[in-house]
Amino acid sequence: TVYAWWIASSAPAMQYMQTSSTAGATWGAVMPMPLLANRVREGGGVLLATTNQDTVCMRSANSGATWTTFPIPGMNSIVDLSLQGPFAFAVGYSGSWFNRTYALNVSLDGGITWQSSPLQLPSPIPLPVTAQQVSGVLYANFGLGSPTLGVATSVDLGSTWRVMTGPVDGGFVPGEVRNVHVATQSGTYTRFFAYV
Repeated sequence: TVYAWWIASSAPAMQYMQTSSTAGATWGAVMPMPLLANRVREGGGVLLATTNQDTVCMRSANSGATWTTFPIPGMNSIVDLSLQGPFAFAVGYSGSWFNRTYALNVSLDGGITWQSSPLQLPSPIPLPVTAQQVSGVLYANFGLGSPTLGVATSVDLGSTWRVMTGPVDGGFVPGEVRNVHVATQSGTYTRFFAYV
């Protein structure tokens, strides 16, 4: 399915969406969005979106025909979302501009319910954060290129986390047998690969 969003230039601004199941050859009806969406993620027919102010999340289980709006625990501003099957990940922060606490929250049911106690990420700004699930293990790679880079893993679906900080500035790729960490040595720019 192809999704298209646009904002009408009228006042007040309205956002609309359409879907196409024919690779854009034909399009369905124009549907209004309840709020202006900023980031939209799709997975398995479910849509997750942050609002224009990034303060709440929107979810649709019917390709955008209807939406529910809700906050995500542990954050008053949502920075990014990802959706992988039944696993949804949200990264955001709470607090003021100069005193932010970043968090990663997980949903095991495609964004319907979220953990009440999300993982707090190291400060300063640990972005970007990418999250994924491999063979029941959750991985979050955060802070590429920042002083607080690292990887968090959870073997119990996000109830507890193990945070590994260190040289993972070039990437982290979880696999079913081994994980690949990529780092660059300061000054020489030599690339290192660690298989664990």
